[in-house]
Amino acid sequence: MFAFLQKLFIFKVFQPFFTGIRDFFIPSSYFSWKTMIYLSLFSWLMSWLAFGLEATRFTVMLLTSFSWLFLSFGVGWGLQANNVKLFGIPLAPWVAGAILCGFIFGLIPGDQQELAIVSWPLISALIIIVPQFLTWDGNVKIPPPMTRQQVILIFLISLLLSSWLQFYFRLQNWFDDYPSLMAESFDGSGFVYRVPGRTAPLSDGVALLTLTESALQRELHNRPWSGVERWLLNINDQLVSLRREIRDRLVSPSREQRFWRIDVRPVTASNGYDLKLQAIWQGPTAEPNGYYLERTCQLTRVERPATGPATGLTPGPATGLAPAAGVAPAVATGTTPWSNLECDLQTERKTGRPA
Repeated sequence: MFAFLQKLFIFKVFQPFFTGIRDFFIPSSYFSWKTMIYLSLFSWLMSWLAFGLEATRFTVMLLTSFSWLFLSFGVGWGLQANNVKLFGIPLAPWVAGAILCGFIFGLIPGDQQELAIVSWPLISALIIIVPQFLTWDGNVKIPPPMTRQQVILIFLISLLLSSWLQFYFRLQNWFDDYPSLMAESFDGSGFVYRVPGRTAPLSDGVALLTLTESALQRELHNRPWSGVERWLLNINDQLVSLRREIRDRLVSPSREQRFWRIDVRPVTASNGYDLKLQAIWQGPTAEPNGYYLERTCQLTRVERPATGPATGLTPGPATGLAPAAGVAPAVATGTTPWSNLECDLQTERKTGRPA
């Protein structure tokens, strides 16, 4: 008897808890948002079962579509029924619109995330507007004038939000395609804000100057001085082949690189030349007169010992023959001018056009 009373007491203590769980999971009416959620879960499980049983693709897609639609209506209905708001704004149409966007644009091949986000405010507005013109029976109704004004205002606000999202993605795509734009000053811009402490990406002009330096190292470093001066005298023709070589060596060309023009300007120095390697930006810029990147290289003349043959020299070890008896090997006969090319690590940004 005591054990029975103890069990009865425990049951009465936890009865409100179990009752609350039952009321939460079991809808009070079949026509409820909870029913929609359960239909969504059922459709989702059936789609996995159909996929496992190797059903047709149409069957799997149909069950999956029902799962998404039931989830969208159920979540939106539940938020509306419980009057869930954020800063006084009902969340039901916006959450339901987000779920519908994920479903609709998920059916389109490729990455449609940008299009889904841009369409989200418009689809959410349609969820608010359509019930104002249709009854549950599918008949068209005319809302009162005050409701019509609210519907027009909601549509215009959603259109504005969609336009702002599209504008954001367009700017972001420009910055991805043309990273040099991030080096511009946005102090006077009403649309672009640079986050403090965030460094701008490396401009493609710096990469082009590095490739130019590498090409000049092969052409002008450690070469006879006479050949170097001939190269500099014919620099205009040399630049044509140099630019072509740089374009061919680009690993992943970007859209920005067609706005850069490479130039090399030699300036006479005390012991050779100063080569001004310039990447001139010809695209849009906040600078009224444009700008260019410049790196300086020192091309100097170096005297090195020259060797000459002595009289009576015969083929040496390379031919397997020894020098003739009593004949001296090659000796130094003076110096020969050679080239030495060294470039600065710093790349300067200068406004205006090169003089």
